[in-house]
Amino acid sequence: MKKHQSAAGPVQQFIRASERAFATLHKDRDSRQLGTLAWILGQAHQWDRATRVARSIEKGELRAKALGDLAQLQFQAQRFAQADALWAEAEQILRLLPNHWPNTGWQDQCLSHFALALAQVEHWEQAERIVLSLEESERKAVALRKLIQILVQVQRFAQAERMAGALPRAFQRVEALGEIARALEQARQGQAAETLWAQAEQL
Repeated sequence: MKKHQSAAGPVQQFIRASERAFATLHKDRDSRQLGTLAWILGQAHQWDRATRVARSIEKGELRAKALGDLAQLQFQAQRFAQADALWAEAEQILRLLPNHWPNTGWQDQCLSHFALALAQVEHWEQAERIVLSLEESERKAVALRKLIQILVQVQRFAQAERMAGALPRAFQRVEALGEIARALEQARQGQAAETLWAQAEQL
């Protein structure tokens, strides 16, 4: 019996400490610290508490980031359904952010970071969909180039080529196609590389 109590003791102490921290931080509306607390709780697999703390964050972009970070932890713990639900919730929050003056491009910026985070955990289709939905052309181009780089690293050449075609300017498409073609050559896919070089020459 004593052994059971000693094992449960630190867990209960952690939970009580986290609840005290939540009460203090929530009272002060400290969004960034609440995000950190949600992350710590998630690392301890205190999923319900972590989610409650993340959802209490007042600022939309920080609330979405905290939920996205929790989704990544859930994904790593192979809780895939829960991770997908949190990512969907985070995206919905970001879609509601203002994207007009005086916050021009703010929504696109947040969505861009979110899409690249999804790509890092191999949610390729979601990442692609979000990047293609960005309204601001320059930010969209930057996000596309970063996504293409990630795709090339994992040899998802067909999707990388598709993303290259979405770049708004010809020189950007040429650079991206050249990057993919070089990666194809390194992967000993010479014929596919030649096809891309030919495409790049025609732009």
